Amino acid sequence: MGGYLIFMAGDLFADVVFELLLVAGLIRGIRRVDVFGFTGGIPKVTLPALAVALAVSVVVGFWARHFHPEAKTLAEALKAEKASYQAAKEAGKQLRRR
Repeated sequence: MGGYLIFMAGDLFADVVFELLLVAGLIRGIRRVDVFGFTGGIPKVTLPALAVALAVSVVVGFWARHFHPEAKTLAEALKAEKASYQAAKEAGKQLRRR
């Protein structure tokens, strides 16, 4: 089980981040739902949080797919972005030296 957790850490982390985004929006809203309006209030409270979490996930996915199509995980895309940023920074320093 430990080996599986280490091997699948990137996928598990992405799932945890999505759930944290979703829960962050749900907690405030669920506190506002009264006991008698429970069934009618839940969709109204949860839909905006789900929409925001889904939108963030889609935007990050499109960004990763567009700028780093070789990356298979978000961690690989972020690592490639950091390397790209460092390379651009070094190129800028070399241009200023000339």
